[in-house]
Amino acid sequence: MAARSIVRIMTRIDKSLARAFKVIVCEIEKEAKAAIKASPETVKSFCMATGTAQFKVVWIDNREGEPVPRDKDISPGEFAKYGHVNPHADNVAKLLDEYNGMLCITGWPMLIKTDLVSGELTTLNDW
Repeated sequence: MAARSIVRIMTRIDKSLARAFKVIVCEIEKEAKAAIKASPETVKSFCMATGTAQFKVVWIDNREGEPVPRDKDISPGEFAKYGHVNPHADNVAKLLDEYNGMLCITGWPMLIKTDLVSGELTTLNDW
């Protein structure tokens, strides 16, 4: 009897964790898309996989005296460090800080980029 009881409890917990995972992944996708839409000239894409999450941004490199635009991968919580303001990227960072340790969200592959033909943001989970 006790073995069946613990199995039932664990099944309920597993179902709840699966629902929570779906919710957090959807929210991260929504906020990442909003971050790209808020700064389309600066923020080019969002990639989450293999334990990391990063935005690809255009970064102006002034090391050689002339401003040179370069692509740079920035973690969602580091935008201010590089002189960018993007509250949606900050929200992605907060969600990951709060829930990634428990749900291993960054293990879920997600690539959000602008489709070159339609101009729409597309999300890929298998690339």
